[in-house]
Amino acid sequence: MSGTAYYVCPRCGLPIDFLERKRVRNQVYLYAWHYLRGPDGRRQIKKCYLGPERYIHGQVTHELFGA
Repeated sequence: MSGTAYYVCPRCGLPIDFLERKRVRNQVYLYAWHYLRGPDGRRQIKKCYLGPERYIHGQVTHELFGA
């Protein structure tokens, strides 16, 4: 460990090497990338879905279309 700060993935516990933000319509979703070494020495990428960047409560959307 070099002493630099890093973030740990809440899904798998590995250090996060890259944080991807993916936009789908008007919502942004987060993915954590982990760079791993395979048995043959080649780099492999593991992605973990972390969820939406901003959570929209379901009750709010129901109130828009309700009474």
